[in-house]
Amino acid sequence: QLAIDKHNAANPGCQVQLKPFDTEGDPQKATAIAPQIVDDQYTIGLVGPAFSGETKATGGVFDQAGLVAATASATNVTLSENGWKTFFRGLANDGVQGPSVANYLKNTLGHKKVCVVD
Repeated sequence: QLAIDKHNAANPGCQVQLKPFDTEGDPQKATAIAPQIVDDQYTIGLVGPAFSGETKATGGVFDQAGLVAATASATNVTLSENGWKTFFRGLANDGVQGPSVANYLKNTLGHKKVCVVD
């Protein structure tokens, strides 16, 4: 919202709105909401979906509609293997995150054993 406010203040002739949708991270709810987003002629893209399951469920819909979907948190490896041309993420996928953490713990911090508590 801060970026939108800054943009709108600097560009009075090109105002942008943020329209929130709550999928609760549920793939079924995301699938039900996706057509509302796609059918809105003023929507040019979306920030999200937030979770991998809902991204997997809706990625094809957004791609087919030509809507950019930029997620900051969906990390499933296969999401970038679907051929979607409008899907982007701003973080490493699960296949990179785990090994990177292990490498850091071993090579930077010198740990030889790790315990994961779930």
